[in-house]
Amino acid sequence: MSESTRPGYPGQPDRPWPPPGWKPRQDNRGFVKSEYERPAIRLLKRAGWEPGRSVGIADDLGALEMAGYEVFPGAIAFLREYSGLFLAISRPGEQDAVCFSVRLACRQTDRGRVEVHSELAGVRMVPIGLVQVDQMTVLLGEDGQFYGGYVYTFGKLGTSLLEFIENTVQGKGFLTEP
Repeated sequence: MSESTRPGYPGQPDRPWPPPGWKPRQDNRGFVKSEYERPAIRLLKRAGWEPGRSVGIADDLGALEMAGYEVFPGAIAFLREYSGLFLAISRPGEQDAVCFSVRLACRQTDRGRVEVHSELAGVRMVPIGLVQVDQMTVLLGEDGQFYGGYVYTFGKLGTSLLEFIENTVQGKGFLTEP
């Protein structure tokens, strides 16, 4: 079976996919609408993100350099696409937010604390933002996973950006704590 066919029912031939004449539905900004869109994607779009977004990150890199962090390629790629986004999150009886701001994150935490968290997780990290209600610093690991830290606690928030955001929306705490 090729990638452009979909199996038919037993006894029927394969059907072409997508069907002839099929066109994706799009919203007013040109995004393809799907029947199900992950909550994290909806929040990112509401905050101004779109696939391929690219913003200037000289201020972010300057803040990280001034604080003494070594920036790895994955952090640069993340910041280019997501820096400056503010995700407003509503849960029953509680308002929260995720803010991707290196400058605020560097003010919130100190390099020594991030180094301790990096040692606990076994991966180099840089601060990339905050979860507002708790004032938790959000850290991006060189392994592409998301971590969070307070003064005395630390843990993994998600193995991907979408998992981190969806866990935050659901009010989940750390997935794992060292």
